[in-house]
Amino acid sequence: MLVSSQPSGLQSFFRTPPPVQRPHQFLLKIASASPYRPLPYFATRPTTPPSPTPSKASPNTALLVDGLLENSDLRGQRSFNLRKPDDPMAFTLMDEKTGKVRRPSAEETDAIRSHFPACTGYRMSTPYLILECSTPPVVAPITVGGLPTIYTTSMDKYVETWGKLGNPMVKDFGPKEFEVVDLHFPKFEMVCKALKLFRQNLVNIVGLRWYLTYWVAEVVGEIDLVILPGKFANRPVRYTQCQTSSQSRLRLQTPLPGQPEHHDNTDYRAFGLSPGVKVCGQHMSTSAGVLVQHNDGRRRITLANHGFYDTDAVYHPDLLASFRLGTIFERFYQADIALCQFENSISFTNRSYFDANPPRTLVTSQHLESIVDMWSWFELDGMTTGRVSMLYSGPGARFLDIPEELRETTTFDYHLEYNFDFFGPGSKAVKAGVCGSPIVHQHEAGSERDGIVAGFYFLDDGVHAIVPTLDRFLASGWQLAAE
Repeated sequence: MLVSSQPSGLQSFFRTPPPVQRPHQFLLKIASASPYRPLPYFATRPTTPPSPTPSKASPNTALLVDGLLENSDLRGQRSFNLRKPDDPMAFTLMDEKTGKVRRPSAEETDAIRSHFPACTGYRMSTPYLILECSTPPVVAPITVGGLPTIYTTSMDKYVETWGKLGNPMVKDFGPKEFEVVDLHFPKFEMVCKALKLFRQNLVNIVGLRWYLTYWVAEVVGEIDLVILPGKFANRPVRYTQCQTSSQSRLRLQTPLPGQPEHHDNTDYRAFGLSPGVKVCGQHMSTSAGVLVQHNDGRRRITLANHGFYDTDAVYHPDLLASFRLGTIFERFYQADIALCQFENSISFTNRSYFDANPPRTLVTSQHLESIVDMWSWFELDGMTTGRVSMLYSGPGARFLDIPEELRETTTFDYHLEYNFDFFGPGSKAVKAGVCGSPIVHQHEAGSERDGIVAGFYFLDDGVHAIVPTLDRFLASGWQLAAE
C-alpha cells in the first residue's frame, strides 16, 4: 500500500507525478478471473500533460497529435468498425461503411474453430457473434472477426434478447413518423414521443428504450403478452419488468471483505487521485467519478449517490479518520450523482484514468446523439474491475411519477437514459464497486467522440447497464474541471 504522505527528502521526486496505474497483482487476478479480460499484459496509459511540449509529451500524446493531423477529416463520418486490438481474426464480418453483418465463410469458420478448439457452434445476432464453447476459453477476445463476442457453454440456454416479444397479431399503433431507419438509433426526442404514445395506448408502461434493432418497453406489474403489441412502427417490441433504483440498492453490496483480489484498495493520495479510485461511505465502497467545476468556481468530485445514501462523509481508501477525503454538499438524485468537496490536502486529476481513456468533456444527450448515432465502444476502469468495455446500444426514456400538484411547475416529463452492454466481470460483488465510474468513449484519434463522458455507471440487470444522461447536471452549471 502506498504511503499517505510524502517524505521531506523526496519532495523533488514527487514534483512530477508518475503515471498512475493499478497494482500489477490486482490486474493479474482480475484478468485470470474474467472471460472478458483477454490481454496477457497490461499497458498503462501514461498521464498526459494538459499542454504537451516537446520535453514533456508522452508517447501517447505524440500519437494523438499525429492522429489529429493525419485524420482531421474524420469528424462527423460514420464508421462501423468495432474491432478491438486483441481480435485474433484477420477477416471482418461487419462492413465498416454500411454496418451490414455477414456470416463467416467455411474457411473463416475453420479459422474460428482453430483458434477456439472447444467451439461447437456459433450464432449471429447483430451486432454480436455468439460462440458456443464446451469449455470457456482461457483468453476470450472482446471481438472476433470485428464483432463483439459473447461466449456461452450452451447455445440453447443463452438468450441475448432483452425482454419478451409481444403479440404480432395485435394492431401496430405506431404511425410512420416513428419508423427508425436501419443502422441508426432514434433521437431522444422520438423516444420520448413514442413513450407518450405507448402510455396513451397501454396501461402500466413506465419506460421505453431502443436496444440495438428493436424497442424495449418497461412494464409495472404482470406482463400479459397476449394483449401487448409485438410491433411498433414496423419494429419489434419486447417487454420487461420495470427496474427501480430501490431494487438496485438491494442488489448493490460492498465487495467481499478479506479478499483483496476483488478490489483495488491502494492509497493513491501520495500521487494524486483520479477517476476510478476506491471511495468509501459507511456501508458501500464504489469508484470515484471525475473532477468537475461550477460556473461560480466551485470544484467537486462526482460520486455514485446511492453509495452515500446514509452519510455525507467520504473516505479513501478505507473508513479511517485519517483517510477522510471530503464531504458531500450537493446531490442529483435522478442522475445518481453526489458532489464531494474534498479536503485542501487532496489532489485529484482527470488527466489519467488508469488503463481507460481519460475523460475529455461531459456531454448532453443532444450532443452525444449528434456524433454517436449507432453502436460504439465506451469504456470504464472501476476499482473492482480494471478496464472493461461498454458497447452503447441505444437511447431510452423513463416516465417520472411526479405528484399531481407539482406537474404544472415541472419542466422535465421524462428521464433520459443510455443503454450499454457490459463486457467485463459479471459477479454482483465486482459490479457493485464499479458504480460511479465515468463511462468514456474509447480513444479515437481525430474524432469528436474521443474522450466524451456519457454518464456514470449506475445500475444493470446482469447484462444491460442503464446510465442516466447528464442533461440536468450540465444544465445546472457543472462541467469537467479545467486543469
